[in-house]
Amino acid sequence: MAITEDAPPGAETGTEPPRGSGTRLSSPLVLTLVLLLAVLAQAPIRGALGTPVMQSWTTVFVAVTVQALPFLVLGVLLSAAIAVFVPPAFFARALPGRPALAVPVAGLAGAVLPGCECASVPVAGALVRR
Repeated sequence: MAITEDAPPGAETGTEPPRGSGTRLSSPLVLTLVLLLAVLAQAPIRGALGTPVMQSWTTVFVAVTVQALPFLVLGVLLSAAIAVFVPPAFFARALPGRPALAVPVAGLAGAVLPGCECASVPVAGALVRR
C-alpha cells in the first residue's frame, strides 16, 4: 500500500502556480515603446539635437568612437583567440607564483597592446574568466 500526501485544499497538483494577471515588460516591448516614443517626440528631439552645443558634443562623441573602434575590435579578437587557443594551464606556468612578481610580468605582457584600455580590457576579462 502506497502512502500519499494530500494537497492542501485549492492547490493544483502537478502544475505551476497560476501567474498574476499583470503584464510583464520584456525587452522587445520596451524597445518598441522607446521607438514609438522617439517617433512621437521627433520634433523636440530634432530641435534639441540641432543646437550648436549638441552638434559639438555629437561630433566629439562620434570621433572618439571611430578612433577607439579598431582597438576595441583588436582586443575582442585577441580575447577570443586567447579563450579558444590558449589552455588555462599556460598562464599558471607563464606567470610567477608570487603576486609581487606576477603583476610586473603581466604588465610587460600588456605592453604589446595599444596604450588605451580599448584592447586591454577585453583581454584581461578573458584571462580573469580562466
